Amino acid sequence: MLDAYKTLTISGCASTPEIKAFKEVCQDATDMVPGGRIAYLLVEKLQGTQLGPSFWKLSCGEHDAVRVALKNAWNNCVVVGVRPDPVLSQMSWDNTSREFYFYNFLEAGKSGPNDNWADLRWIPWGLVIPSDGYYWYKAMEELSKNCTPFNMTGWYF
Repeated sequence: MLDAYKTLTISGCASTPEIKAFKEVCQDATDMVPGGRIAYLLVEKLQGTQLGPSFWKLSCGEHDAVRVALKNAWNNCVVVGVRPDPVLSQMSWDNTSREFYFYNFLEAGKSGPNDNWADLRWIPWGLVIPSDGYYWYKAMEELSKNCTPFNMTGWYF
């Protein structure tokens, strides 16, 4: 997580909060994990509201705006080497600025050459609901191998 935040802050990524301060220390004998490492992280406060199931209470126009902003924010992170974790509750939507922010990189991965945007990526974030029986993770595997088009018939936007 700390490496992801450092990478994003150093690169000036506007889609994540900036690190204001951090400290890494070795825990002593009275701490939770004696001898273990603990990191303290102070990041800027994000504007907007946390998304989650409340996404579906937004208007259709706002759904589209959130999806466009997510795509832009995701690309902003991936281009500097960080692939955000698809957890909607760890993101913030600022309706005023129409910006989308990621703020938890606990399980973020390093981005690679196959990390290209596809609308299929909205599924794990819960921003579209695919048709019953649609195995999106299999479609993602195919997409990463050979850019196979995917079928969006029956999806709920």
